[in-house]
Amino acid sequence: MARTHLIERLNAGKTHRLTLISAPAGFGKTTLVSAWVQQSEQRAAWLSLDEGDNEPRRFLSYLSAAFQQIASDLGAAVQGWLEAAQIPAIESIITALINDIIQHGDQLVLVLDDYHLIDNADIHHAIEYLLEHQPTNLHLVILTREDPPLPLARLRARAQITELRAGDLRFTSDEVAAFLRRTMGLDLSAAHIAQLEARTEGWIAGLQLAALSLQGQPDATAFIEAFSGADRHIFDYLVTEVIQQQPAHVQTFLLHTSVLERMNAALCAAVTGAPGSQALLTQLEDDNLFIVPLDNRREWYRYHHLFGTLLRQQLRIHADADTIATLHRRASSWYAENDAPSEALHHALAAGDHLSAAEIVESNRHWLIMRSRWSTLAAWMERLPADLVASRPRLLLAEAWGLIGTAQVVAVAECLDRIDQVLPAHSDDPDIKALRAEAAALRGPVLLWADQHADAIATLQSALADAPPDDVLIRGFAHVTLGSTHLITGDLAAAQAAFSAAVRITTPTDNYTITQMALSTLAYVHKARGDLAEAERTYNRAIQLATTPNGHSLPDAAMTYFGLGWLHYERNQLDEAERLLSLTVEMGEHTNFIRPLMDGAYGLAFVYQAQGRPDAAAAMMAQAMHYAEQIDHVYALTRIGAGQARLWLMQGQLERAAAWAERAPLDHMTAPIELFSLTRFAQAHIFIALGETASARRLLDHLLEVAAQRGMTSWGIDLLAIRALCQAAEGDSEGALATLAQSLAKAERSGYVRIYVDAGPAMAHLLYQLAERGVNYASRLLPHFPTESALPTAHIDPLIEPLSEREREVLALITEGLTNREIAQRLTLSPGTIRTHTSNIYSKLSVKNRAGAIARARSLGLLAD
Repeated sequence: MARTHLIERLNAGKTHRLTLISAPAGFGKTTLVSAWVQQSEQRAAWLSLDEGDNEPRRFLSYLSAAFQQIASDLGAAVQGWLEAAQIPAIESIITALINDIIQHGDQLVLVLDDYHLIDNADIHHAIEYLLEHQPTNLHLVILTREDPPLPLARLRARAQITELRAGDLRFTSDEVAAFLRRTMGLDLSAAHIAQLEARTEGWIAGLQLAALSLQGQPDATAFIEAFSGADRHIFDYLVTEVIQQQPAHVQTFLLHTSVLERMNAALCAAVTGAPGSQALLTQLEDDNLFIVPLDNRREWYRYHHLFGTLLRQQLRIHADADTIATLHRRASSWYAENDAPSEALHHALAAGDHLSAAEIVESNRHWLIMRSRWSTLAAWMERLPADLVASRPRLLLAEAWGLIGTAQVVAVAECLDRIDQVLPAHSDDPDIKALRAEAAALRGPVLLWADQHADAIATLQSALADAPPDDVLIRGFAHVTLGSTHLITGDLAAAQAAFSAAVRITTPTDNYTITQMALSTLAYVHKARGDLAEAERTYNRAIQLATTPNGHSLPDAAMTYFGLGWLHYERNQLDEAERLLSLTVEMGEHTNFIRPLMDGAYGLAFVYQAQGRPDAAAAMMAQAMHYAEQIDHVYALTRIGAGQARLWLMQGQLERAAAWAERAPLDHMTAPIELFSLTRFAQAHIFIALGETASARRLLDHLLEVAAQRGMTSWGIDLLAIRALCQAAEGDSEGALATLAQSLAKAERSGYVRIYVDAGPAMAHLLYQLAERGVNYASRLLPHFPTESALPTAHIDPLIEPLSEREREVLALITEGLTNREIAQRLTLSPGTIRTHTSNIYSKLSVKNRAGAIARARSLGLLAD
């Protein structure tokens, strides 16, 4: 029935942040707001809460899903983040929702129904954060039986809240009469109506139940005289009365469907085993029998919480445990057949049917993994008894997958050891072979992480040999891990073959998790081969695969964005590089994964340095090292350490860079190929800056040989450029130019830029000379240098302060490639004095290292060629 005065108050309250409707059960809170939404044609996201929604991940997932009922782009990114192994900070999730709402533009209403069921402090904090940062096109409505722990006093002081309470919601005398006569069809006298109003005090649920009871009473006066009270006890009594008045088949329907949290006709038919469920649902709604529609199509319903609770109490009285378990088993079967495994698992566990619960998890584990739903898998596993998991190899495999998703490598190894104890070591049974293949595929990353590369390759090859031909997940995952192992050991051809196989196997399916991983690492191979164009195309394919139809990126795409961002850095496309690397960091923050946080910060440090922001660069590299220390693995620490040393060198902090170079081992190549290259390339630059060109030359010769053997074209481009610097520092100008020309010939096709610009003024000087000789790519590179680095010799200003005679002597010996110690011995001075002269030379020449000093001195004519 229409409640115009309350609808008007709700309309007026839309100008405030919050409408709070707080009243005990049965005062018509849900009915009122539902009518308001329909009458005023509000675009509302409605979230009906229950006791199970007290977990932040589940609450936030349902919240974003409620918004997506309005528009699919609202909260789409958040849904992806919430499936990550670790959810982002709540503020990040709410901020993302707020941004989506702002971009959507339309006026929206968010209704949180039965909010009193929430007692989780993190969820309360999320709603408080939403209220504090609420966009102007969102209005929040909270329906609750008790005031929530939100800053209501502050909202009242700021006139930002509309409040309706029990006194506002009670039926007036006119509404009582209209409800009883028109809505419930009772022919009651004014005296009877007044008595009912007085006895119920306008309590809507009490009136409704009294009216339902009166419909079956021959003596209305006697019933009303016996009727007293407006509390929960009379509600219990009246519900019992109402149920008993229903036909037997309706009573059975009510009791049996009470096990369902929500229901439609097909589900009810499956649970009750009786026909006519749709007609019964419609009849219950028409009879106002405490059933709440959950959608505008009147397809899904739920019982009013109080009514449902009473029905379940009645069910426990009138049915035995086996009957109730059967109802849950039927619900579980229906949900399983209708692709709702979470609900199927809930009812299987409610039935005490652990075997069926286990089979639900086992049969859906691959489906979840292929969609990166790591958190769902973990939540399912937590609900199963530990002894059940320990006895079933498929459940142990599900547990191992969940641990892989959170990079808990040690725990994965322990889980796989337990699987080995459960499975027969040798069997021709196809199912056993398939399970052993799955376990072998999962052991591959464990061995890879432990640097047991040969064992990893052998184990993964055995997984591929035993996996069924149609097992897309296992075969795809094994190929990706196999490719990663080959990549780490420097076998690009084998890596490319493995990644390509993974893409070929998984692309026709909906296994986007593995396909995206394979494409991203395949792009890295193309980049290592020096083909930035193909790498860019492959990265973009991976990003497209990991992007929702609404343009939101799934969490798995973080490292793909890093790879593409670094590619743009290589081309000196700094704005795009900054955008993509910042997105990498942002996605790391959203998922709480450290790897993208570390790599994104590492890449941004070099972008900031290139943009002329050295302080920001240093701070970002320090952040990357902080994350590396949290990971606490040699890969992370070595990788970021090499980047830090290179950044120090670029910023003129030669002593710090040199100290790092002394600690980095040079003896043999046991580290992963990427670490090897990062470490050795940084060392070569530092040796040249220190004047230790002989050491640099030996290192470069070895690296160039390795690069040629392994097809590392990108290495070759970089190494030839560094060798040119080394030759120039040794005074071999013609050799330097010839070597640099080789590097440019390889680099031009893909558009490498930063390899040269990051080398500083000495490189600019060499490029200028090549440009004068007609090398086109050299001319194209020079504009990318800072102005002071790329000026031709004739335009370089003379020194403000000339070098002293002793400084000229030191400079000449630096040019010969002597170390500070060797110069000190030659001039019979202390090493400390030589360091002072060197520092003065750098200052007067406005350079940061030896290579820059040599190039600058030559450009000024201070040295003979």
